[in-house]
Amino acid sequence: MTSERTDGTRRVVDIVYYDSEADAYGLGLLEKREWGSINKHEEDISRRVNDYLSFVLDGQLEKMHPDAKGKLVVINLLYAHPPDEKWLRHFDSIRKELMQYGIRFEVNKMPG
Repeated sequence: MTSERTDGTRRVVDIVYYDSEADAYGLGLLEKREWGSINKHEEDISRRVNDYLSFVLDGQLEKMHPDAKGKLVVINLLYAHPPDEKWLRHFDSIRKELMQYGIRFEVNKMPG
């Protein structure tokens, strides 16, 4: 989730990483909660994905990581608890939306 830093600024992205094999920058969106009602949880996930999208489109990723310019960007939702079929269908719609911007969306189990 987004959180406040000690200096009072808002952290939008949980993790930024470079995948040298894919030559892509990844933005890790950590989701540790159980997957509850899609309506209640959907609003939060959508807001966070939109925050990540804005982070890329507004140039913040390239400002923080100049090497990201021209690279593929992947928003990677990393879950602690596997999502059910309703959520997987919802993620498909997010994936299609992000593809319009040339951003890939993946959903993977959190390491560990």
